[in-house]
Formats: sequence, C-alpha cells, structure tokens
Amino acid sequence: MSIWIYRKNDAGKKSIYTVSIPFQLLFVIIGVIAAPLIPRYLHNFQQLAIDSIIMTMAGFILLLISKISQFKKGIWNSWGSKQMRQPFKFLYWFGYALMVLGVLGNVFFIIS
Repeated sequence: MSIWIYRKNDAGKKSIYTVSIPFQLLFVIIGVIAAPLIPRYLHNFQQLAIDSIIMTMAGFILLLISKISQFKKGIWNSWGSKQMRQPFKFLYWFGYALMVLGVLGNVFFIIS
C-alpha cells in the first residue's frame, strides 16, 4: 500500500512521489490504541461489550464513507478497494479492521 503525493514546482511541472506504507501498519495503529484499554477491561468487563459495539459501528461508518465515494462516481457494484482513491482505500481497510476487532471483542465477551 502506498500514498501518492502530487506536487507542482514553481515552473508548473507536475511530479508524483510515492510513500510506501505496509498494510500491517493498520494493525499496529489499532494495537497501540487498544493496548491502554486492556487494563480498563480487567476492572470493568462490561465495558468491553460497549466498546466493541462502538468499534463495530465506527468501522461500519468508515466503510460506508469509502463506499459513498464509489457511489458518487457512479460505480454501484464494486468488490474491494481497487477502484478507490488512496484516502478512501485507507478508510475502507481501517473500517474493516475495526469491525473485525469489534466483532472479536463481542465474541470474547459472550464466550467468557
């Protein structure tokens, strides 16, 4: 995964810079966010269910935002993020990652 940066110099010449970002960075970001929350769940386990539902809803909203960008282009059927611009690709995958973590949190809450 990479971010493309479009620049114009003073003469008006366009250039493209690509900054490579590993896909796994999404999970590192989520882990850094989730790590301080774990002690909170040890003291109040009910909070896990509430936070998991919030994470699932936030992920769905991010996925919906990325899909609305497709609808505005007139693309009604699409699978994956191949046709999306870079910021919406990030929202798409980050939304799915949040939804997976939210569902796993709810499953963990139900099992235990």
